[in-house]
Amino acid sequence: AGRNDGAITSLTHDGTEVASYEDSEKSIYIPIFAPGGLLFCVLGHDDHPEQEEIIALDAQTLQPRYRFGLSLLDDVSGMVVVGEELFVCDWGNDRIEVFSLAGEHRRSITGEWERRPLALCFVKDRLYLIEEPDDEEDEEGEPVNPLCVCGRRIFVLSLQGETLQV
Repeated sequence: AGRNDGAITSLTHDGTEVASYEDSEKSIYIPIFAPGGLLFCVLGHDDHPEQEEIIALDAQTLQPRYRFGLSLLDDVSGMVVVGEELFVCDWGNDRIEVFSLAGEHRRSITGEWERRPLALCFVKDRLYLIEEPDDEEDEEGEPVNPLCVCGRRIFVLSLQGETLQV
């Protein structure tokens, strides 16, 4: 599924279509598998990222199971499943939203990051969050924060959102 594509398709290894899901109103992107046979995707409008929501599809049939997050999310940039929870990088709101796998909003995590959260991964009971690089310039075109232009900081977080290391 691409960012400007309103469909997602499941294919066999030889290219035969098994199942598909289509939304004529929204793009489908950032698919991520979860234990229990769910496929989470973001449904959104490229011109209106504040109208994004998450859809949980049956991974085999691509039939919708849950839709959630509408009015909570603003420009999702990444997701990761940890146990029975879905962690969502809410780039537009500078936070991580945490949902149950059934779509119940559990908590919001705000942190010490100065730039927007861009991507997440999970390894050995820790979340690793990549912060967007700081490329802001002053009137002369010089970096406002020269130490942050070249790279991004990586935050190591507990599952509760406590910063353990930067």
